[in-house]
This record gives sequence, structure tokens and C-alpha cells, in this order.
Amino acid sequence: MREVNTFVGENCIVLNVKTNCIYPACAIISKIRDNEWYFDRLMVPKEARHQGFASRLMEKLVSLLDEKDIELINEVHGRGDLNNDQLVVFYKKYGFQETERPYRLLRLPH
Repeated sequence: MREVNTFVGENCIVLNVKTNCIYPACAIISKIRDNEWYFDRLMVPKEARHQGFASRLMEKLVSLLDEKDIELINEVHGRGDLNNDQLVVFYKKYGFQETERPYRLLRLPH
């Protein structure tokens, strides 16, 4: 499997991995304040889905979140093959917890 490339900036973190199509799979988070960040996007090109790219990105992302003591907010908006409920199940595998707001998840560092 291909290497996950990581860019850690002051206000954003970008992870990407090359796929077999033109576009990479990527995860992007942005800083809100201090150690509170917002999950902007997890995107896998349609042609590259169901090959483990999202899982690889999430594994690397949660490792960084724990290492840097980052709290991450994720508002789930299904746009691809998975609906919101299926995405919640996916994100829960990586330590996200549901909040009082529907489809708003939170992951605290471990």
C-alpha cells in the first residue's frame, strides 16, 4: 500500500495518499482555536473507493490527533456511497463519539 503523505501547518493538517486514478485520497482538518480543530473533509475518488484508502488516512490522522493532543469536531455530511448513519459507524471505529447534535461527532485525544 502507498505511503500517506502528511503536511502539518500551524492552522491545518493535510494527509493524502496516491490512488490509481488522477486524484489522491485526502483528509483535511483546520484549527478553530488552541487544540480544537474541525474536520473539513475526507475524500476518496469514486474509482478508488473500497480499497482501504479512507481507513489508512483515518489511522494516520488519529495517530496525529493523539500525538498532538487535538480535539476534533466532525459534522457528518454524506456525499458519496455512504449515508450519514453509515458514516457515523465508520467514524466511531476511530474514536469519534456522538454529541447532542445529530451527525456532529467529537474525538478527544487518547
